[in-house]
Amino acid sequence: MLSIIEENHSYTQMRDQMPYLWSLAQQYGYATNWTALTHPSLPNYLAIVGGSTFGVTDDQEPFAHPIDAETVFDQALNVGKRARLWAESMPANCYLTNASRYGVRHNPWTYFTPSRARCNSYDVPARSFMTVAANNRLPAAGMLIPNGCNDGHDCSLATADGWLKARLPTVLGSDDFTSGRLVVVVTADEDDHS
Repeated sequence: MLSIIEENHSYTQMRDQMPYLWSLAQQYGYATNWTALTHPSLPNYLAIVGGSTFGVTDDQEPFAHPIDAETVFDQALNVGKRARLWAESMPANCYLTNASRYGVRHNPWTYFTPSRARCNSYDVPARSFMTVAANNRLPAAGMLIPNGCNDGHDCSLATADGWLKARLPTVLGSDDFTSGRLVVVVTADEDDHS
């Protein structure tokens, strides 16, 4: 599965302001009855990869919330499958603090202390994503995190839609996807109060 997380927008906003994404939704399917677990962003990201908010109620960096738990990435790696998280604008692997348009609160793997070594190996800057997708090497557990502009947080949903349009055709044309080995989910972490 490849998860791509947009920021702080509702289904209606995304449908109405992201024509490329909406065309994919009409072609492949979409869900309309979903809500965030809470506000702000970080607890929702933690729940996506760890199954819980772990009591986190803010967006602080990993030093404030060291989580002693396993992730979906660990589960894949434990059974010999591939796992990877790509974070756009992240300066180095498993980067633990905010940097420019990279928000560590959108990179959940960095919070899970038991798998810090794996995070250092498999939580990487997004520069390699398109090559991996084109070479049919997408993982069993994957996440692609746009930066603070391309996720629609600081910039428009049209910008986010264009970013997806530049990447998803390669993913959707890959053997990983066309063979049925890969599910792609594009969602928003929350809509500020959903």
